[in-house]
Formats: sequence, C-alpha cells, structure tokens
Amino acid sequence: MKNNQDSTKQKIKTTRMISNNLFMLKYIFKYTPDLVLYNAVLKIITAFAGILSYIYVAKAVLDAVQKEKTMQDVLLFILAAVAVNVLMILLQSVYDGSFFAQKKEVLYQKMHSELFLKARNMELACYDNPRFYTDFVWAMGEANEKALAVLESLGELVYHLTSIAGIIAIIASVDAWGIVVAVVIVVISFAGNVACNKLEYELSAKQTPIQRRRDYTSRVLYQPEYAKEVRLNPVKGRLIENFRSSNKNLIDTIWSYSKRMVKWDIVVSVISDTLLINIVYTGYLLYQTIVKHAFTYGAFYALYSGTYSLKSSLQGLITNVTVFQKHSLYIERFRSFLEYEPKMPEPDQPKEMPGTPKPLCLKNVSFTYESLQKPTLKNINLTIEPGEKIALVGYNGAGKSTLIKLLMRLYDATEGEITLGGTNIREYSTAEYRKYFGAVFQDYQIFAATIGENVMMDTVQNEDEPVITEALRLSGFAEKFHTLKNGTQTSLTREFDKEGVNLSGGEAQKVAIARIFPRECNMVILDEPSSALDPVSEYNVNQSMLEAAKDKTVLFISHRLSTTKNADRIIMLADGEIIEEGSHEELMALHGRYAEMFDMQAEKYRQEQAG
Repeated sequence: MKNNQDSTKQKIKTTRMISNNLFMLKYIFKYTPDLVLYNAVLKIITAFAGILSYIYVAKAVLDAVQKEKTMQDVLLFILAAVAVNVLMILLQSVYDGSFFAQKKEVLYQKMHSELFLKARNMELACYDNPRFYTDFVWAMGEANEKALAVLESLGELVYHLTSIAGIIAIIASVDAWGIVVAVVIVVISFAGNVACNKLEYELSAKQTPIQRRRDYTSRVLYQPEYAKEVRLNPVKGRLIENFRSSNKNLIDTIWSYSKRMVKWDIVVSVISDTLLINIVYTGYLLYQTIVKHAFTYGAFYALYSGTYSLKSSLQGLITNVTVFQKHSLYIERFRSFLEYEPKMPEPDQPKEMPGTPKPLCLKNVSFTYESLQKPTLKNINLTIEPGEKIALVGYNGAGKSTLIKLLMRLYDATEGEITLGGTNIREYSTAEYRKYFGAVFQDYQIFAATIGENVMMDTVQNEDEPVITEALRLSGFAEKFHTLKNGTQTSLTREFDKEGVNLSGGEAQKVAIARIFPRECNMVILDEPSSALDPVSEYNVNQSMLEAAKDKTVLFISHRLSTTKNADRIIMLADGEIIEEGSHEELMALHGRYAEMFDMQAEKYRQEQAG
C-alpha cells in the first residue's frame, strides 16, 4: 500500500514537472515560435554532424585503409562530413550572431508586458505578504532568463535524443554490448545526478536569504537616499560588519554543500569512466579485435567511440531531465504568480458608476491585516456626503491611512460594507470605481520621467501643457518651474539623464500634489501630502487645493491641526475607532482628545483660536 502511495506521489511530481516546463515553453512559443523551431532544427543538424564526423566517417576511413580501398572512396566520406559541418557552422553563426539576440529581446518585452499587467492588477494586500512579494520580485527579475534556460534545455533534449537514436543504430549494427555498458553507466550516473541536484537546490534555498541580507548592505551603502545618514552616524560600521558576517555565512554554506557534491562526482566518475569503459569494455573490444578477429579496426573504433558517446549522450539526457526538474521548481513560483486569483474578485456584471457624486457610507466596517491578529479598524460607521470637506486626525497607528485604503478599495473590509450611492462598492468595476477618486499620499514617488509625465501620470499631449503649468502653479511649484530651461520636458532624477533635476523634499512633494489638479474625479483624498512643506507653503497649497476642489468631496489627513480648522467635519480616530466627530469649534468645546492634541501644538494655534 505504501509503495502505491509513493508511486502515485512520484507520478504527481513528474506530471507537474512536465506541466510546468510545458507551461513555460507555451510562453516562449506564444511570442517567438520561430526561435523554438530554429533552435530544435539546429540541434538536430548538430547531432547528426557529430555522429557522421566522429563515428561513421572515422569507421569508414579506417575500414577503407584496412581493406586497401581507393583514395576516392575515402574522400567521398570526408566530403560528406565537411558539407554537413559547414552547414551546421553557417546556421549556428546566423543563430548566434543576430537571430537569437533579436528574438531574446522580443521575448523579454512580451513576457514582461504580461507580468507588468498582472502586477498592476494585484491587490495591495499581496505586497504585505513577504513570500508572495519575494515570488513577485523573482518573477519580474528572472522570468526571461528562466524562459531562455528552458529553451536551451529543450534544445539539449532534442540534441541528445537525436544523438542516442543515431549512435544506437550504428552500435546495434555491429555489436550490442556497447549499449548495455552505456546503460549501466547511466544508471549509476543518474543516482549521482539526483543526489547532487537535490543538494544544489537546498544550497540555493539557503543562499537566498543570506544573499538578500548581504545585498541589502551593498544597496544601502551606495544609494543616494542613505548617503547622509551613513556619513553622519556610526551605522556604517554596523552595516560593514553585517556584510562580513553574511559573506562568511554564505561561504560556509557553499563549502558545506560543495564537499558533498564533490564526493558524489568522484565516485560516479571512477566507476563509470575508469572501471567500466577504460578497463572492462576496452579489454572486451581488444579481445574481439586482436584475438578473435571479430571486429575490423573501424568497427573497434566505432564501438569504443560510439559507446563512449552514447554514454555521454545518455548522461546528458538524464542531466537534462534533472535540469527540467530544477526548472520546474522555479517555474512553479512563476506559474503561481501568473495563476494567482485576486481575493478582490471583479463582479460578473459590474454596476454602472453613478454619473453624479453620491454619499459614501461605511457600515460597521472592521479590518485586520493578514499579518496581524489585532484589528486595525473596528466597527467604523461613517457617511461622507458629496461636497463635504472632512479631516481625519489621530496619532500614528490610529488607522487613518487604512481607512482611506478601504475607501479606495485598495483593500476589502474584513467585516461590514462600504457603499457608494447605496450600492456595495464590490459591485462596481474596481478600475472604474477608483476613477471616482484623486489621491496624493504621504509616501508619494517621483518617477524617472519628465516633470510633465510626473504630473499627468501618463503620456503628455500638446494640449496638456497649460494644464500641467496651472497644476504646478496651484501646488506652489511655479517659482521653481520658471527656472527649468526645458519646462515640462525637464527630466526628474539623473538616473537616465545627466541633465535631469533632483528635487528637494518640499519641491518633490509639490510636484506630487500637482497631480491632483488635472484629475477629473468626484472625491479628492489627501494623505498628509504637505508634510514636507514649511507652514506658509502648506497653508498656500491647502488653500489652492480646497479652492480647486470646492465642488468636490475632500478627505484629508494632517498632523498639523491648523489645516483642519477649515474642514466641515473632523473625524478623530484612536486605536482603530472613531472617538470624536464634529467641527473644529465643536470638538474644542468638548475638551476631549482632539482639543488636547490641538493644544499640544504650537502656541500660535491657541492664539488663532482665541482670536
């Protein structure tokens, strides 16, 4: 019973290995079918060229010499071998010189376009899962390389199968014992290869976290955003020590596994090459040729060379199969990423988005991150009316940003529901629903693109120029903008343009804020977008944003409570719950947590209230 279970388990593994490699080959053939066909044909010709040149022609020449044939007979064999080899060289040159290089880039572009689309549609929760994120990074970084590795392995498989078929035909026509010897050697080699590949995979798995730790140190020491901290603090010594420790750990790990792999390699080589081929089988051939005169000199050479080549091809085939097993382990992660089904599924028949602004309601909403046991939000009940200006306030960790992410459906509520115009937001198309919002987050990013593209977050058209200029003016960036000689075509960052501009924190934040103004949306969400600005700039930008969004709903988070005074309503969060709600005046009159938080800030705020 146990044997049957083990057999079934092994069958499943083998089936999955084949399925995974075919899955990857499907992508290669889908985008570059001619690359697959060219590679296979080239390998077939290479295999026949080898058999013809090194076995069949050599046998014929030796037999012709022994039997005192004419030079013309010998030349015919040689010319045939030369012709096949010239053809092979020409095809290989074309393949290596231009064809492969071009098709490789086509494959890279097509595969990564599909991966980019998949990544874009993943829910934000995936980025909170370290294992999923690791697979995502691997898929993006290694997919093309692994695809080409599978293609190369397919070519090797075709080559070895062609060689084996041709060599067996030659050996079997003279003496079949060479086939038996080759098969015995291969069985021994197979056991060694399986053991070594298992050790190699285990080594790779143990290396990865160590390399990530070591690479983190390298990255921190050369990236510009860490430069000042590294130079002004003693952290550099700690980082270097981490690097040394990780490197030593990596070396020790490699050495531990390498010793075991070398032992297997030595045992297999001694038994197969030294004992069976060079002693046992060579002695048998010499006896048959010299003593019994059963073989000609050409047959002796063909059998010895053919058996050695058959052994090598069979070993290559076994190694090839185990390489496909190794590919399968990696493809499994790539495949899992591509086959991942979002936990925020799209409705089969999405409801049409309302044409006019509607109330956005949270009803008994709670939310818990997968990595946490304690809820981040608990039993939130809130209605946001069209056109309202609402401020979310609270200390760090209160749940403000999480609440905004739920509203935009970057996450789905764990409990309760969120509705827009009375319809659960899960019934709308996610892409269409998110168009309802325009948002600027505290952790904004500046892209290595033109300033115009950074504002529009899209390709810039000629008619967009005045829109971009006005958006930068409203965000307070006008003064800096007028100093840029290339205007909206100015490159931000110097990653790809040595004449690019590196903005200060405040300047970059103004560019990020400018993104909100060109958007045609019903609700504006501002998650501390002005935290890097000085108070005067912050006041001016906030006034501009409120003016530009006067007909829109605005929900903003700010730690500077002076900006909350103009809100229609203030929502005070603590420990994931709404503890206070009302206008600035109403909450100050309560003398509760909001008033306490407001009074803790600068004296000028209290003077403004008194005035």
